[in-house]
Amino acid sequence: MAHQEAWWEGVHVTENEARVILCNQLINNWDTDVGLPAVPYYLDNEAQKPEGLVEYILMRVIHFPGPQQHTLGGTGNRKFRRRGRVQIQVRTDVDIGLQRLDFLGRTARLLFEAKTISGVMLHDGTFVEQGRVGEHYGGEVSVEFSYDEIK
Repeated sequence: MAHQEAWWEGVHVTENEARVILCNQLINNWDTDVGLPAVPYYLDNEAQKPEGLVEYILMRVIHFPGPQQHTLGGTGNRKFRRRGRVQIQVRTDVDIGLQRLDFLGRTARLLFEAKTISGVMLHDGTFVEQGRVGEHYGGEVSVEFSYDEIK
């Protein structure tokens, strides 16, 4: 019996495509899944900054250095496994307890954790409370991802 590839093994993504796929996951689903369009989100390195807001989230896509080469061969046939992390800073008002922070953090984590989106495989996620961060109470979501790139 011939080896049958899993469906995602035939999908190959570049670094920039992975970033766009992950950012679009937040853009297309934050208002829908949270049901709170009043909670703005920002992507890293945007011109607009979250200043003067009571609550918001800020997302970064961070690639880890050094892909793992999985196959040998000529140009166009070498598979590299790239890895990284989706990092989402969650900010809420101070002195309101932890329920709101936990809700926003859990919702942000569930948008990404244990999903495969257009060839980007998202793995386990965590949410860590950070305590007071400037004028806000903060936490951070971290979800690792991987995908294959062909060179």
